[in-house]
Amino acid sequence: MVSTTTPALDLAGQLWAADLAYLTAVEQYWATGLDLPDTDPRVAHLLDLGDQCLDLIDELEQRAGHALAIRLNDLATSPELELIPDVTTAAAVLRVFATDLYIADAEALQPGRELPAVGIWADLTD
Repeated sequence: MVSTTTPALDLAGQLWAADLAYLTAVEQYWATGLDLPDTDPRVAHLLDLGDQCLDLIDELEQRAGHALAIRLNDLATSPELELIPDVTTAAAVLRVFATDLYIADAEALQPGRELPAVGIWADLTD
C-alpha cells in the first residue's frame, strides 16, 4: 500500500509512471498475439502494474475525499480547498486521469484498436 505521508504530487508522478509502464507492457503483450490466462507468469508483471495503479488511485481518492465531486475547472478556485493543496492536487489528478481525452490518447498508442484489458482492468471494463 502507498504511504499516506507521500505528497499527492509525488503520488501523481508515481501513478503516471505506473500507468505508462502498464500501457507499454500491455502493448508488448498485445503485439505477441498470445492469449494467455492471468495465471501465466508472463502476464504476472501486467497484473502487478495494474495493482500498483489501483493502489495509487485508491490513495489519491482517499486524499481527495469530497473534492472528487468538484469539477476540474472549479478546483483551483474553490474557497474551501484554498488551504488544502494536497486535496486539490489529488482530486485534479484523478479528474484528468479519468477523462475520455486521456483514455483516447492512451488508446492512440495502438492505432485503430482499443487497448486490451488484462487482469483486474478487464474486470473493470465488463
